Amino acid sequence: MNKDTVFFNGLKIHNQTINEIIHDDGNVLANSQFQGIVGLAFVAIAEPNDIPLLDNIKQQHLLEFDIMSFYYGDDPGRSDSIMTLGGIDESLADGDIKYYDIDERAYWSLIADEILVNNKNLNFCPKGCKLLFDTGTSMITAPEIQVEELLDYLNIEGNC
Repeated sequence: MNKDTVFFNGLKIHNQTINEIIHDDGNVLANSQFQGIVGLAFVAIAEPNDIPLLDNIKQQHLLEFDIMSFYYGDDPGRSDSIMTLGGIDESLADGDIKYYDIDERAYWSLIADEILVNNKNLNFCPKGCKLLFDTGTSMITAPEIQVEELLDYLNIEGNC
């Protein structure tokens, strides 16, 4: 682990903890289009003595609003997905934006009241359901029956 000044999305973040990989047994980084991972986790699940990036940004008062938002593009041939710090690009939203409280301070999770696809309620959450968001994970997990049903509504191949 090291600390350095990090420039991220126009921000200058001092004393940012950086966990360095000296040897990659799985060759993940060598076979990828990226050279590292920026952790957005809470302190509760960060490495010991690590100051997560978002905590450091907040402690240094670098944003007017402590908000981050994500837009996920739907064209696999393009890289049009973006992360916005300090606000929301409402031009990328399709419909009203809903705000939720974070359910816990370990993972980015919330209790959803419904899941909509093309404005149709799929009735997956009649009593609310817990959703967990992790932008750095290559898997999405959920009950198999509901995932199979959800895939029927989306334009996604079964082996996505």
